[in-house]
Amino acid sequence: MNKFLFLICLIVSFLSVFSFPTYSSEANKNSSQIQENENKKNEIRAVEYVNTNNRTNSSVKFFIYIPSLVEEGGLYHYPVIVWVPGLDGDGETSIPKEIFDYAKRNKFVIIAPTFKFNQKDFEDEKSYQYPAAWSAKALKDMFRLLQERYNIVDIRPLYLVGYSAGGQFVSRYSLLYPNDVETCAILSSGGRIKPEEFNSVKYFWGIGKKDDEYRINNFEIFKEAAERLNIDFSYKQYDFGHDLTSEEIEDVIAFWEESKSKSKILSEKLRLYYDKAAEKIWYNEKLLQPLLNTKG
Repeated sequence: MNKFLFLICLIVSFLSVFSFPTYSSEANKNSSQIQENENKKNEIRAVEYVNTNNRTNSSVKFFIYIPSLVEEGGLYHYPVIVWVPGLDGDGETSIPKEIFDYAKRNKFVIIAPTFKFNQKDFEDEKSYQYPAAWSAKALKDMFRLLQERYNIVDIRPLYLVGYSAGGQFVSRYSLLYPNDVETCAILSSGGRIKPEEFNSVKYFWGIGKKDDEYRINNFEIFKEAAERLNIDFSYKQYDFGHDLTSEEIEDVIAFWEESKSKSKILSEKLRLYYDKAAEKIWYNEKLLQPLLNTKG
């Protein structure tokens, strides 16, 4: 018995010399918090300016957000969300939280301009809602700055989303540069805009059933033209007026996810098509080779 007690004491003394790590849910929680803080440190949130020849907007402010995977000295390709707020809205402070969260999760860059409105410019079709006048160039200058200063080698595809006056800008921009645009979400836009020919942009239009009649009419005009031209167009009518709600933004995000799935399926179909085409060319060349080698 005394030998047994001595052995127990010896084991206890041995164990007391060593310290073993202990794990708890609180420790894991703290570790996750540290990682989240590190990601936030690596994120880039900045304000940049580009100059234009428009007197009202001689210097346009752009807010940019770049996700945490960007490392100094690297070259990166990121999809870009272009958020354009309503009339005289501030690009930075108006970005819906849902869009910020989506960009973080999916590693999207966000660019959000702050355009100033001028009634005289609007009447002359020189306001920012008319990108062909000057505002498209301002956005493209911002893209160039993003590439040069932040090592983003390619800013496509673009995911455009605009509310009210911002909806006018993004819809017109998508018709000017359809090859640069993956999706265009138009929310409660008032512009009388319609596509004149087919393009491959995927469109979503959100409109309130109680919005002003001219906005609803403009929505119908765009819808009719898009459907006639077989453009990828979806829409939703909401039971409110000229509002921007979380429901609408969540529908935009669902639209983006659906568009990404469509693009993935299309890319796979194209890959299979080109693989078959290449195989056919190889097969025909194999059959023709003996003839080509024959001396006439």
